Amino acid sequence: MPLHHEGVSTASRQANTRVGTDWRSVADAYADEEERRHWTSLAEAGLLPFEQRLVVQWIGTKGRVLVVGCGAGRESLALGRQGFEAVGLDISLPLIRDAASRASSHRVHHLAADTARLPFRDGTFDGILVFSQALAHVPGRERRRDALRDMIRALRAGGTILMALNHRTLEDYSIAYLLHRFLVRTGGRSGSRPGRSGRAPPRGPQRSGLPGRVAAMLVLMTRARVLRWRIRVRVLQYRLFGPPPSGPESPRDLHVHIRRSRASFRPRPGLTYFHLYVRDEFLEDVAATQLQVAAVYSWRELNGDQLPSVLQRVDFKFLYVLRKARTATPHASTERPPGSAWSNSDNAPPS
Repeated sequence: MPLHHEGVSTASRQANTRVGTDWRSVADAYADEEERRHWTSLAEAGLLPFEQRLVVQWIGTKGRVLVVGCGAGRESLALGRQGFEAVGLDISLPLIRDAASRASSHRVHHLAADTARLPFRDGTFDGILVFSQALAHVPGRERRRDALRDMIRALRAGGTILMALNHRTLEDYSIAYLLHRFLVRTGGRSGSRPGRSGRAPPRGPQRSGLPGRVAAMLVLMTRARVLRWRIRVRVLQYRLFGPPPSGPESPRDLHVHIRRSRASFRPRPGLTYFHLYVRDEFLEDVAATQLQVAAVYSWRELNGDQLPSVLQRVDFKFLYVLRKARTATPHASTERPPGSAWSNSDNAPPS
């Protein structure tokens, strides 16, 4: 399988001190023994039902698939069992070793590499999965765009990227959403519990019993709202005074604990770099590449909630279907609201 790219990477070779520190924070966070045990425990869980549906719908049932941010191999191992040629890539060498030790098929490969400098030849893959927020771990906007461009380069013409991203804040539950779920449940209709897949931003403390779950939800909501207002203040400061000389380039550059509701604007031990995208910013980055937005799904909707469109649009997490044009054509318009109600009919999934 011709994996290695012989040309020069599109990513910049010159990383400044801050970017290097942010990269190291990501690698160190996932090399932590507690985190390693957690993600390794999920390695055999396989794809969630909606992830499986999206893979079949937009990529197909065979071919080569790259998993960016594969961790201990949850997605890549599952794809290999289904007959795909799967390659898992991650910045964490310990997790890559764990994934490689579980791969029993010659159709599954794992390697540690920089997300913005993919070591593959042009057009190697039929599809790319980024369910794990891996793009948000790439420090610097231009490097994130480089990462998108390198994914395009490694993708065949007409190939698909399935990418999950957080917007607005970390995991958050609006009052309108909770009221909707209460009315659904009391009205006798079942609604699934909001779920997640792969590597995700922090969650609140886990407690048993109804009082414990309510308390955990209140803690999560409070922390999310405090963080949201702190980001708004920071955005205003950047607009008025510009970014600090030695500080991050974006007011939405955070350092977070991977699985807990901890966030800081400064690097701290045990925290990893995480860029909190807003929708328009991500669509601008997509528009700067050859990718076309084929569809956007609300995360809670994918997990089974039947949501009104107004609640879909204020979700904290979305899954984007991005397609590489089959021929050189102008960029498709990305000025469309998120939600499953829209898609680009010119980029229909493969039949």
